[in-house]
Amino acid sequence: MKTLVKVLFGAIAGISIVILFVLSLIQSNQINKINSDLSHVSSQLEILINNQDPSIITPTDIDVPDITGGPSDPTTTVAPSTSSETIKIKLYYKNVKNDPEHLNCEADTFVYRTIPKTSKVLTDTLNYMLTNKLTAEEKAFGLENPFEFGPDDTSYATRFEKFKIKSVSVNSTGMATITLEDPEYFSSGGSCRISELSSMFELTSKQFSTVDDIQFLPLDVMQP
Repeated sequence: MKTLVKVLFGAIAGISIVILFVLSLIQSNQINKINSDLSHVSSQLEILINNQDPSIITPTDIDVPDITGGPSDPTTTVAPSTSSETIKIKLYYKNVKNDPEHLNCEADTFVYRTIPKTSKVLTDTLNYMLTNKLTAEEKAFGLENPFEFGPDDTSYATRFEKFKIKSVSVNSTGMATITLEDPEYFSSGGSCRISELSSMFELTSKQFSTVDDIQFLPLDVMQP
């Protein structure tokens, strides 16, 4: 009887040792897996902190032309400082690089220019628009100026010589009347070209808070 009890106790002890050994192995594997996961998470966190992930792009400072997509708040008043002798204005142009097919026939981008301070700011701004030249950088950006002409544009250039702004007035309702002199019909042409030209005048005018809309005189200008 005593021998049987010893054998049973020995068997139970052996089984217990095996079970404890197995549990120890399972626990060790789980601990190693947890440590491995923690190490991976730590590595990823370090990459994110150091911004080493190639999918994360850190923007850098670059030189860009003084160009802003628009029209952005075209009714903002240009308010010169009382101590300044110049004012900053916007001139609107078509960006043909963004719309090479001319699906949107409007001037959609503006550049900044500085002109002398004046009491006739709208008149002087529109006259300046007719003579302004785009920079090489602005042209590379995609802007198109219908008042600049290449060697193959002699017909337009000749007609443009007699294209003038005779007068500009704004009434109490915010309507700006732009009277043009256009004996050679420079402002005529295809509907898309006319829309581009008229939108240049319109958006450039509407940057001033006193202008809500524009009209052209005589009635045969800015017509397809």
